[in-house]
Amino acid sequence: QAFKKSMSLDARGIDKHLVMLQRFVAFKFIKEKSPYSLTSMLSEELLYGQLWRDLIVYPSVASNIRFCNMAFHPNSVDENLKFEKLIRFKVVGYEDDEPVFQLCEDVGFIDNIRMVWKKRTDEETKIFGNEIK
Repeated sequence: QAFKKSMSLDARGIDKHLVMLQRFVAFKFIKEKSPYSLTSMLSEELLYGQLWRDLIVYPSVASNIRFCNMAFHPNSVDENLKFEKLIRFKVVGYEDDEPVFQLCEDVGFIDNIRMVWKKRTDEETKIFGNEIK
């Protein structure tokens, strides 16, 4: 809903030509076919060009644009992100055409260069819940 509002020509504080440009780029990320010449160039410029951004967010075609994908600049990952644990989950069904996720029993941690799996703790269950919607 917020995305649709920001893409409206009535959006306050945004020039109409910028809204039209955002619409064009979003459309290209959704509809462009392989070899993805335009969206590849735009992504490269945004992540590595003079307008460097830490990440770009674009619609996920695989989810029928209900979700988004993210591409991170490697330096931003190195400087700002720290891997703590890997939480596994699986899709157990659909509710109102949306996937319903369930946490798996084990959680992964890095030990030197290996992934070590341990049983999920009560605290992790409280943080993430038994089912994610």
